[in-house]
Amino acid sequence: MRRSIDLWNSGDVEALVAIFSDDAELEPAPEFIEGEKLVGRDEIRHFFERLHEGWKRGDTVSLGEIREADDKVMFSFRWRAIGNVSGIETSSEWIAVDTFRDGFVVRMQIFSDRAEALEAAGLSE
Repeated sequence: MRRSIDLWNSGDVEALVAIFSDDAELEPAPEFIEGEKLVGRDEIRHFFERLHEGWKRGDTVSLGEIREADDKVMFSFRWRAIGNVSGIETSSEWIAVDTFRDGFVVRMQIFSDRAEALEAAGLSE
């Protein structure tokens, strides 16, 4: 999970996608324009590539809270970027729940609501 943050920040999409299993699923938060569930490395790769479009090179993710529960890790993160055309800096905060199997991410769910993320991770308070 920490490696995925480092890989995003380095811009190495291929290495980032390699931490996912062949049959992995990625479920973006409903607020994402690309909001449909993605299955497999090819769809996940395309999703990550599209997220970089429209932004100056060097958009970053900074890690916040991390919690573990069995085969799941919940983590919050802040994404920062600068628009290619506008030059306007923007940021947003998200929470992800990664499910692991044999060292690979088999499912990534992205949330804007912390309570939903906690429930998905089995960490409801």
